[in-house]
Amino acid sequence: MVSKWQRTQSVGETQFTAVSDYTRRIWGDEQTFLNKHGRAPSLNVGSGACPVKCDVNIDPLLPSDVKAVGESLPLKDEVFGTVAVFSVLDHVLDDGQVLREAHRVLKRNGLFILMQSVLGLRGKIWLLRHRDMNHMRHYLWDWQLRRKLRRAGFVVNQWKIKWYNHDRVVYAVCSKQLLFGCE
Repeated sequence: MVSKWQRTQSVGETQFTAVSDYTRRIWGDEQTFLNKHGRAPSLNVGSGACPVKCDVNIDPLLPSDVKAVGESLPLKDEVFGTVAVFSVLDHVLDDGQVLREAHRVLKRNGLFILMQSVLGLRGKIWLLRHRDMNHMRHYLWDWQLRRKLRRAGFVVNQWKIKWYNHDRVVYAVCSKQLLFGCE
């Protein structure tokens, strides 16, 4: 039996074989954002078909440096100066665990870079009219992402919302909050 995650990933793979101008624009902005804020060494969690590459790229299905899921990174603690997650959280089984793993492998003075679609009210209406087979979840409001980042141990340093056609996309730069066994 095929799980929901496997079904959403196979739908996503077929959609990314033909890349739209819209997707190319987003990829260009992701690369610019990474170049501006990234610190070496860098990790891209869920790199997929995206041409934005880091020192280490992880994806469970498509060719990458490491084949793994974001919920269980086979990497040592506090290794990377930058961990990038671009349009991934809505495709994974446990978005909170992906954020906690990113926090774990990030150096103390490192930066976590997030790019994620946020639907808002227009997006919610679209979802009610269309069946979406490519996502595990949707974020309707940007405060949902802020709360998840905070719970994973991140401090938001920069928060920017950019529009692509009808999509609201959040770009965030976060630093690692040091946790002393209290949460």
